[in-house]
Amino acid sequence: MVRNIRRGHNGAFKAKGALEAVKGEKTLAQLSSEFGVHANQIGLWRKQLIKELPSLFADRGKKRDKQQDELISELYRQIGQLKVEVDWLKKKSHMLHGFVYLVAIMDWYSRFVLEWEIATTLDIPFCLSALEKALEVSTPEIFNTDQGGQFTSREFTGRLEKEDIRISMDGRGRVYDNIFVERLWRSVKYEEVYLHHYQTVSEARSGLARYFLFYNMERVHESLGYQTPYEVYVKERVNINPVRASTIHLIQPYFLS
Repeated sequence: MVRNIRRGHNGAFKAKGALEAVKGEKTLAQLSSEFGVHANQIGLWRKQLIKELPSLFADRGKKRDKQQDELISELYRQIGQLKVEVDWLKKKSHMLHGFVYLVAIMDWYSRFVLEWEIATTLDIPFCLSALEKALEVSTPEIFNTDQGGQFTSREFTGRLEKEDIRISMDGRGRVYDNIFVERLWRSVKYEEVYLHHYQTVSEARSGLARYFLFYNMERVHESLGYQTPYEVYVKERVNINPVRASTIHLIQPYFLS
């Protein structure tokens, strides 16, 4: 009988893998192939790094050798590049290896996409990142999400409550409760994702950036009187029309893989 021998990895190896995952430039599947370690293991190293990094700097009285100091300096430099992530595309996209997750925050009335973000893991911080950026643009009266764990978390709902925003959530299995975002996902898939075979996370980010700019600024909607989301959103913001575009914001995740 042949036994599977569990491989041991030293701290430097784990730190390197975790750091690459934090940078978000490669999917977990790509890192798994590169490091010869299961993707779930790299994901766990990434979470451990983010959780324990502050403690590395807490006790200045401890002596560190040169190698450890260099490692900590590099981690500290790279952690600033961490991009938090939100939307899991429950529909698949054409990444060569692994998964990329997309989140978008849309103004219901105008269909204007206030903010979006992608990530290679499904953590709460990437949802919060998109939310924070959207709140810099507009503070709605009502914020609607599905019942995903990221959106029902204390961190996410607490941020909305801090702004006195009422929270609305879709019923389980009721796709039409969030029909506007579902239509957005359909447009993203058929007008961008399915037409391009993204090879890297950077390609996915660049392609989506171009598409959302097009969607907001150039793509007209029959339901908006053949205007673009941007045109309608700006008119509402300056009170040209009686209905407030910022009344309700929708958010939902979507898997790109």
